[in-house]
Amino acid sequence: MRANLTAHVLALSAALGCSSQALRAGDFPTDDKSQYTIANPTPDSLLRPITSGEFDSIINPFTIDAGHFQIDANFVEWYSLTSRGTFPNGTTYDYYQQELIWAPTLRLGVYNNVEFNVQPGYENFSRHQTGVFPGGGPYVASYSKEFFDYTDLGVRINLWGNDTGLTALGFQPYIGIPADGGDILGGIDIPFAVRLPMDFMVKYTPGFYAIEAGKRTIHGEIANRFAVDKKFFAKLTAFWDLNLLSTSQSGQGGWAYTGFGAGYDVAPNLLFYAAIRFGMGEAYDVNPYAGFAWRF
Repeated sequence: MRANLTAHVLALSAALGCSSQALRAGDFPTDDKSQYTIANPTPDSLLRPITSGEFDSIINPFTIDAGHFQIDANFVEWYSLTSRGTFPNGTTYDYYQQELIWAPTLRLGVYNNVEFNVQPGYENFSRHQTGVFPGGGPYVASYSKEFFDYTDLGVRINLWGNDTGLTALGFQPYIGIPADGGDILGGIDIPFAVRLPMDFMVKYTPGFYAIEAGKRTIHGEIANRFAVDKKFFAKLTAFWDLNLLSTSQSGQGGWAYTGFGAGYDVAPNLLFYAAIRFGMGEAYDVNPYAGFAWRF
């Protein structure tokens, strides 16, 4: 009886040991690339597949290979909102608001699992309102402005799964430096990804930020971003994403975006993508965008 029990325990221990070794082999890179740095770049033959956080609107846990540089940039990122309101006397007015954003991300691989990134921001904002004054007569009001917003400086660190494995985890703290000399703000993203069979990948990135709401008032914001990617024919990747945001700003509720798009690897170091998202809650109605990722 004791001999049989001992045999079962030994067999179970061996099985658990094999499983543990298999899990470690699957969750961590099999090729040691730790010797590569910004001064000793990763050879082209060992580069990871090109990825972009702008592609599916979610920050990845994957970093740029050491000694390489990448530009992630939207050709255009457009937000549009159309609504109709009512004055106290019952007359209606139409309201239209749009925002164009250009915020490229410049990424530099410092170590195999560490990158430094910079994201300057430029915005063009306009709104237009038409209707009838409560006392009669046409009512037209327009406003527009263009400005440089915050420039974000961040460091992305991959904890595991950068090259291979079932899962990948990283974190990216950043600080935002305002163009107008205001308050320096910041936040952190914690990207997580799961590689699934049939070339599916599921991503989830929570984020915690300090945001300026105008007139030098600061409030907190929490983001929960989800994406499901599916690769087709080696070069084409389609995705669906969902972004949920909540804020501590008084009088503001939550808002969300969901949409879909696709990217195509034109070359090993060049990716083009296009997508459209739709707003819910207090978000813009629609957000189409298109851009590219180019690695050197």
